Amino acid sequence: MDEFNREDAGVHIVKLEDNYQMCSNPQYSEYVRRILDMRRNTPLSQAGMEVLAIVAYNQPVTKAFVEQVRGVDCSGVLGSLTAKGLIEERGRLELPGRPLLYGTTPNFLRCLNISSLSELPPLEKSRQTENETSEMEDVSAG
Repeated sequence: MDEFNREDAGVHIVKLEDNYQMCSNPQYSEYVRRILDMRRNTPLSQAGMEVLAIVAYNQPVTKAFVEQVRGVDCSGVLGSLTAKGLIEERGRLELPGRPLLYGTTPNFLRCLNISSLSELPPLEKSRQTENETSEMEDVSAG
Protein backbone atom coordinates (compact mmCIF):
# COMPACT_ATOMS: atom_id res chain seq x y z
CA MET A 1 0.00 0.00 0.00
CA ASP A 2 2.84 2.41 0.87
CA GLU A 3 4.50 1.67 -2.47
CA PHE A 4 1.33 2.55 -4.40
CA ASN A 5 0.38 5.60 -2.30
CA ARG A 6 3.51 7.60 -3.11
CA GLU A 7 2.92 11.24 -4.11
CA ASP A 8 4.04 10.64 -7.72
CA ALA A 9 2.29 7.27 -8.22
CA GLY A 10 -0.58 7.15 -10.69
CA VAL A 11 -2.54 4.60 -8.66
CA HIS A 12 -3.41 4.65 -4.96
CA ILE A 13 -4.86 1.97 -2.72
CA VAL A 14 -7.71 3.08 -0.46
CA LYS A 15 -9.09 1.15 2.53
CA LEU A 16 -12.90 1.13 2.78
CA GLU A 17 -13.91 -0.65 6.00
CA ASP A 18 -12.79 -4.28 5.40
CA ASN A 19 -12.11 -3.81 1.67
CA TYR A 20 -9.38 -2.25 -0.43
CA GLN A 21 -9.73 -0.49 -3.75
CA MET A 22 -7.23 0.65 -6.33
CA CYS A 23 -8.03 4.10 -7.69
CA SER A 24 -6.31 6.87 -9.57
CA ASN A 25 -4.21 9.38 -7.67
CA PRO A 26 -6.49 12.37 -6.84
CA GLN A 27 -3.68 14.63 -8.07
CA TYR A 28 -4.32 13.31 -11.61
CA SER A 29 -8.14 13.26 -11.46
CA GLU A 30 -8.61 16.08 -13.96
CA TYR A 31 -6.48 14.26 -16.56
CA VAL A 32 -8.41 11.02 -16.01
CA ARG A 33 -11.74 12.86 -16.37
CA ARG A 34 -10.61 14.49 -19.60
CA ILE A 35 -9.40 11.20 -21.07
CA LEU A 36 -12.60 9.39 -20.10
CA ASP A 37 -14.73 12.44 -20.97
CA MET A 38 -16.35 12.37 -17.54
CA ARG A 39 -18.30 15.23 -16.08
CA ARG A 40 -18.22 16.08 -12.42
CA ASN A 41 -21.43 15.20 -10.56
CA THR A 42 -23.45 18.14 -9.39
CA PRO A 43 -23.10 18.91 -5.68
CA LEU A 44 -25.73 17.65 -3.27
CA SER A 45 -28.58 19.93 -2.31
CA GLN A 46 -29.04 21.04 1.29
CA ALA A 47 -31.84 18.46 1.62
CA GLY A 48 -29.54 15.77 0.22
CA MET A 49 -26.81 16.63 2.72
CA GLU A 50 -29.29 16.57 5.61
CA VAL A 51 -30.75 13.20 4.64
CA LEU A 52 -27.28 11.75 4.06
CA ALA A 53 -26.17 12.91 7.51
CA ILE A 54 -29.28 11.42 9.15
CA VAL A 55 -28.67 8.08 7.43
CA ALA A 56 -24.92 8.07 8.13
CA TYR A 57 -25.25 8.75 11.86
CA ASN A 58 -28.33 6.60 12.55
CA GLN A 59 -28.18 3.72 10.07
CA PRO A 60 -29.95 1.53 9.33
CA VAL A 61 -32.95 3.87 9.16
CA THR A 62 -36.39 3.88 7.59
CA LYS A 63 -37.81 6.57 5.35
CA ALA A 64 -40.32 7.35 8.13
CA PHE A 65 -37.47 8.00 10.60
CA VAL A 66 -35.72 10.38 8.18
CA GLU A 67 -39.00 12.19 7.52
CA GLN A 68 -39.72 12.46 11.25
CA VAL A 69 -36.31 14.06 11.85
CA ARG A 70 -36.61 16.47 8.90
CA GLY A 71 -40.35 17.10 9.13
CA VAL A 72 -40.91 16.80 5.35
CA ASP A 73 -41.35 14.10 2.69
CA CYS A 74 -37.95 12.64 1.72
CA SER A 75 -38.91 10.14 -1.00
CA GLY A 76 -37.25 12.08 -3.82
CA VAL A 77 -34.08 12.77 -1.85
CA LEU A 78 -33.71 9.12 -0.80
CA GLY A 79 -34.20 8.07 -4.43
CA SER A 80 -31.59 10.57 -5.61
CA LEU A 81 -29.03 9.47 -2.99
CA THR A 82 -29.66 5.83 -3.92
CA ALA A 83 -29.19 6.62 -7.63
CA LYS A 84 -25.89 8.39 -6.83
CA GLY A 85 -24.74 5.29 -4.95
CA LEU A 86 -24.34 7.08 -1.61
CA ILE A 87 -27.01 5.06 0.22
CA GLU A 88 -28.52 1.65 -0.38
CA GLU A 89 -31.35 -0.56 0.81
CA ARG A 90 -30.27 -2.69 3.76
CA GLY A 91 -33.24 -5.00 4.13
CA ARG A 92 -36.62 -4.51 5.76
CA LEU A 93 -37.75 -3.76 9.30
CA GLU A 94 -39.80 -6.47 10.99
CA LEU A 95 -42.86 -4.26 11.52
CA PRO A 96 -46.24 -4.09 9.78
CA GLY A 97 -45.71 -2.98 6.20
CA ARG A 98 -42.05 -4.13 6.42
CA PRO A 99 -40.50 -0.70 5.63
CA LEU A 100 -37.15 -0.53 3.83
CA LEU A 101 -34.00 0.19 5.81
CA TYR A 102 -31.31 2.47 4.38
CA GLY A 103 -27.58 2.71 5.07
CA THR A 104 -24.50 4.26 3.49
CA THR A 105 -22.36 2.56 0.83
CA PRO A 106 -18.62 2.13 0.25
CA ASN A 107 -19.03 4.90 -2.37
CA PHE A 108 -20.16 7.22 0.47
CA LEU A 109 -16.90 6.48 2.32
CA ARG A 110 -14.91 7.05 -0.87
CA CYS A 111 -16.60 10.41 -1.54
CA LEU A 112 -15.87 11.57 2.02
CA ASN A 113 -12.34 10.19 1.81
CA ILE A 114 -12.72 8.14 5.00
CA SER A 115 -12.16 4.43 5.54
CA SER A 116 -14.96 3.78 8.05
CA LEU A 117 -17.96 5.43 9.68
CA SER A 118 -16.01 5.73 12.92
CA GLU A 119 -14.07 8.57 11.25
CA LEU A 120 -17.18 10.75 10.98
CA PRO A 121 -16.94 13.80 13.25
CA PRO A 122 -18.87 13.44 16.52
CA LEU A 123 -22.28 15.07 16.72
CA GLU A 124 -22.43 18.23 18.81
CA LYS A 125 -24.83 18.33 21.73
CA SER A 126 -27.62 20.72 20.97
CA ARG A 127 -27.64 23.93 22.98
CA GLN A 128 -31.22 23.25 24.02
CA THR A 129 -30.21 19.90 25.53
CA GLU A 130 -27.30 21.54 27.36
CA ASN A 131 -29.58 24.29 28.72
CA GLU A 132 -32.18 21.74 29.87
CA THR A 133 -29.46 19.70 31.59
CA SER A 134 -28.05 22.72 33.43
CA GLU A 135 -31.58 23.85 34.44
CA MET A 136 -32.29 20.38 35.84
CA GLU A 137 -29.01 20.43 37.75
CA ASP A 138 -29.87 23.87 39.18
CA VAL A 139 -33.30 22.66 40.33
CA SER A 140 -31.91 19.46 41.90
CA ALA A 141 -29.08 21.40 43.61
CA GLY A 142 -31.50 23.96 45.07
